[in-house]
Amino acid sequence: MTSSLLIDFGNVIGFFDHGRACRALARLSGRLTAEAVYAELFGSGLATQYERGEFDTPAFLAEIARRLRIGEGNGTGETLAEAFSDIFWPNPPVIELIPRLAEAGHRLILASNTNELHSIRFRRDFASTLAHFDVLVMSHEVGAVKPERRFFERCVGEAGRPPEECLYVDDVEAYLEGARALGIRTIRYAPEVNLAARLIEAGLKL
Repeated sequence: MTSSLLIDFGNVIGFFDHGRACRALARLSGRLTAEAVYAELFGSGLATQYERGEFDTPAFLAEIARRLRIGEGNGTGETLAEAFSDIFWPNPPVIELIPRLAEAGHRLILASNTNELHSIRFRRDFASTLAHFDVLVMSHEVGAVKPERRFFERCVGEAGRPPEECLYVDDVEAYLEGARALGIRTIRYAPEVNLAARLIEAGLKL
């Protein structure tokens, strides 16, 4: 029976919209559109580098200010950090399920591609939910992002069980494929999916 459950954060526990950050940063810039901001941060690979831990937060914020031509008069580091990280809102059906999984005795591992600013934000805003997790595995701390093998190897190590005794829930098929390459069973989540029913089908007790 599966005893360790790996759960993604973004679009599973909490929804997110990078467009919200891009619109806020575009307002601070006063020069670029939200679409141009998105291209600079996400289309360029900069955000992925930050998720992999290749930039520390001060260096990342300085790079945002440089690329978006945001002068000190328009945005301090704190202002930029708030604009970049205010992107999350809760997914109640999954949030309500998490305590039941913990009470049933399953080891819960958060498996998230995320950066320091985003993780600070969701750890604060979703603190009561994340308190039920045994371990938070976050890409910027691992130095690898999903679907890279090293990320999932860390998750399995933290689970303390063989891969075949782990079950992974995510909304991105490419990430699920990365997990399956290690022998981890998977469930693809979407808002219309009854996750509790799928977990029971997979052999978990609730």
